[in-house]
Amino acid sequence: MELLFVCEGNTCRSAMAEKIAQALALEAGLENVHARSAGLAAFPGDGAKPEAVHVCSTHGLDLSEHRSQALTTDMAEAADHIYTMTLLQAAQLRAILPRQAAKIQPLSPAGEIADPRRPEDYDSVYEQLETALGVRLAEWKQEKEK
Repeated sequence: MELLFVCEGNTCRSAMAEKIAQALALEAGLENVHARSAGLAAFPGDGAKPEAVHVCSTHGLDLSEHRSQALTTDMAEAADHIYTMTLLQAAQLRAILPRQAAKIQPLSPAGEIADPRRPEDYDSVYEQLETALGVRLAEWKQEKEK
């Protein structure tokens, strides 16, 4: 199963979601789950935000080698599921990639995982991502059982 997480710059939310998703899938014993991330307005090669690296490290995840990448059509076509951080990003992606629209949805059932603006916001974003990914993990397990 190929998962793709998308945000704006691919330096915090989607990068964190990629790492968390991969860790949760491994913990759950889901084999052949691969997570990637990209940004709608990414500057390719940028590192993850230091705050994102720090919060991930406190949870045992290494984000230090992450490099941002811009979303490509090939990435979208290869993905089984494409998760965005906001409702607006999902709508934008559906407009840009209409053939992939059925597999595009916000990561959080609540719809929004806001971009962290202050260093203290990163812990909350991590928790929101982990909670949303827990919901998605249950869906992935069901999908694997089919």
